[in-house]
Amino acid sequence: MRNRFKRRRPPSTLGRHLNDLLDEAVALRARREVEAAWRLLEDAHVLSQPWVRPHLRVHMAMFSLGWSQRNRVEVVGQLERLIVAGPGSAFGRYPVGNTGRADVSAFEPMPIRDDLALLLDEPEPSAQGKEADRLKLPPVHRNLKERVAFYKFTGWLGGLVLKAYAKRRKPTADPAAAQVRQLLRLVEAAKDTTFGHDHDFAAIETVADYQQRVPIRTFDDFWIDYWSEPFPLLENVTWPGTIRYFARSSGTTTGESKHIPCSDEMIKANNRGGLEVILAHLKNNPHSRVSAGRTFLFGGSPTLDELAPGVFAGELSGIAARETPSWAGTDRYYPPPELAAISDWNQKVERFAQDCVGKNIRAISGVPTWLQVLFDQAFDTANCQDRRLVSLFPKLELITHGGIDFAPYETAFNDLLAGSHAELREVYAASEGFIAVADRGSGEGMRLLLENGLFFEFVEADHLDQPNRTRHWINDVQLDTNYALVVTSCAGLWSYAIGDLVRFVDLETPRILVAGRVSQTLSTFGEHITGEQLDIAVATAARHLGLHVNDFAVAPILGTTGAVGHHRYVIETDREPQGDLAALVDNSLAEQNADYRTKRANNIVIAPPHVDVVPSGTFAFWMAANGQAGGQRKVPRVTTPQRLDEIIQTASASNNRIEPEPDPA
Repeated sequence: MRNRFKRRRPPSTLGRHLNDLLDEAVALRARREVEAAWRLLEDAHVLSQPWVRPHLRVHMAMFSLGWSQRNRVEVVGQLERLIVAGPGSAFGRYPVGNTGRADVSAFEPMPIRDDLALLLDEPEPSAQGKEADRLKLPPVHRNLKERVAFYKFTGWLGGLVLKAYAKRRKPTADPAAAQVRQLLRLVEAAKDTTFGHDHDFAAIETVADYQQRVPIRTFDDFWIDYWSEPFPLLENVTWPGTIRYFARSSGTTTGESKHIPCSDEMIKANNRGGLEVILAHLKNNPHSRVSAGRTFLFGGSPTLDELAPGVFAGELSGIAARETPSWAGTDRYYPPPELAAISDWNQKVERFAQDCVGKNIRAISGVPTWLQVLFDQAFDTANCQDRRLVSLFPKLELITHGGIDFAPYETAFNDLLAGSHAELREVYAASEGFIAVADRGSGEGMRLLLENGLFFEFVEADHLDQPNRTRHWINDVQLDTNYALVVTSCAGLWSYAIGDLVRFVDLETPRILVAGRVSQTLSTFGEHITGEQLDIAVATAARHLGLHVNDFAVAPILGTTGAVGHHRYVIETDREPQGDLAALVDNSLAEQNADYRTKRANNIVIAPPHVDVVPSGTFAFWMAANGQAGGQRKVPRVTTPQRLDEIIQTASASNNRIEPEPDPA
């Protein structure tokens, strides 16, 4: 490997030109001619790629220029590129002609201008009369030693760079100003779209201007007004250019998935969100070596459906996989493509469980429900008597989870992590965008990503049905108030109600907790119970009885003549409870919710709850039977009495097996 990094000099003419470009860029920066400086650095990047030191030098210049502009996107993008630039040049694994900026894909080869191509064709001094190595697309296949060396070196270098940045960076000084900048950038980018013309984007200068012109919409509103007629070819409709991807929302068994536009800018924003997770982990764990191993992405299917030439739809995990070329470091991720492509969900989980042990897994990401299924099967496959994750993944450092409230699963996961150095970290990543990352301890809130392609608005949950509801933004929200979250995104969603409830726990550095889904508030009897309160109640009751909860669902049972209505729960636990689980759930809800406490008084409005306990595997089997098996699928917390009956029937028929997920139509 050492020979790969020995000092190789570029050809003399090219080297002089490269130095001139960098010197002139510095001079332009001093004169505040920033755009001209960027153009010179882009040319310098194209010329520098085949040589380690010049390549790193150009990215350092780009990092410095981005830092001087306080351009967080460019700073983070250059940090990512610094990690792989040197090894990429050494091993010939780089995208030829790429301009190196954070606003283009780091993996996309680009055409080279003729004047730059002539310089690149000059023989290197080391050629000694032989034909010099010509610039060409890097080979796809490399020998095993090179791949291992590349893998180890980038992991080591990446760890150093990311740790240094995580330690030194500071939170956004002025959250309101950051969000104003973000909104105005989005408006400027889309002013010439159909949506921009319809809403007079050219005249928008403030948040108030924007809110006056753009109403809150749901998916159905956008679908009817803008997307349905041209779908799947959305070109300059609500976002400039052509939308190449649609993210199918993970959905629940309550309805069909939706196609959420996913622009090229959104793909980059999602990548930055993933980096934020690692930075939060490294800041809290400065000795972590998470970058020295693989990340296990236990998500959905990578399969994408081609809706039209060049336009695809599928789960976010599939979009991310397609945007990452095979040469760009896939050794850092698990599972390998041949396993990820398995469409039979039962077979996929089985193969993962057999194959993942011994793969130097340092981080795992997924929905808690399905992670438990995977871990149980992996323990069984490995015949582990010690059912702690340290016995499967001894170097595990991080488990990233999201998608559902973690409270019912926290005890079980803490037991799984006993004896390891790994930590749990929550993320709020939706089909609509990467929204927040937990950067402190459990329950202390997730930090909103204020400069990542999203503008946030908030409507008080109690005022959702009012005609003149107040639209708050980061400048005027309050602590401990449940808000319906509304997002504007770099994929052409404008004041889009995503259906989640959030609550602020910190305003100086805005941090939130997810309080549940708007559609899954339990309020048949006027009790106004949120999904968060349900999760806390079940988790508290289970912890009191020493139980591990895998999943649960609840439905209101209406009263009849002579019988008061009540709530019915189906709760999946690891064993039969030795105690009154229903009473403990009831007491916890009464402590949390004054409306529930009042209506439960003397059993006049709401009778005591009823709980049915089902064995492990019941919900997984039921989800599969409803075509909802998959790493990103979630159980609906609030459902119907009929669906609870189906789950109970599943408990007696499933024998705790997971059935195959049907192939997508």
